[in-house]
Amino acid sequence: GLDPDDEGFVPFEDLLRVIREESRLTWAERADVEAIAAANGRKRFEIRGDSIRATYGHSFARAILYPKADPPDELYAGLTRGQVEVARLQGLKPEGRQYVHHTEDRQEAEDLAKRKDPEATVVTVRAREAAAAGVPFHRPTDGIYLSGPIGPDFLDLALKFGRRQRRTK
Repeated sequence: GLDPDDEGFVPFEDLLRVIREESRLTWAERADVEAIAAANGRKRFEIRGDSIRATYGHSFARAILYPKADPPDELYAGLTRGQVEVARLQGLKPEGRQYVHHTEDRQEAEDLAKRKDPEATVVTVRAREAAAAGVPFHRPTDGIYLSGPIGPDFLDLALKFGRRQRRTK
């Protein structure tokens, strides 16, 4: 029942009212929500004055707008086995999100992808080239970039041939 503004923010007091009424957390205070927002290493929540929003707006129906940002030469995205061939042919798409998510840290991309698939791989996105070709990039938090779809021409995918190694007795 919250009514976010065009940037996805809701008044802090409205959020607290919902938390208190629709959960058993009748004791919750602003400091509790601020502690949760601060404890999350990936800055999933943004507090601005007396308002709060989910930084990436996954569940927000309207696109959350961020200022454009110049990306570094390369960014990384983790892909499950099923996503690799699609990316090779079609590039990267938001897949139910508002933006394609990238990180500056290759290991972070791999770790996140391997939560879904132990045999996940990492794609290198030639981000500066994509930006020069007109793909908008945004940087909502340190180390994380968001973009529109990335065509396959801007991706470096490692090719994997052959079958999975058989177990030996």
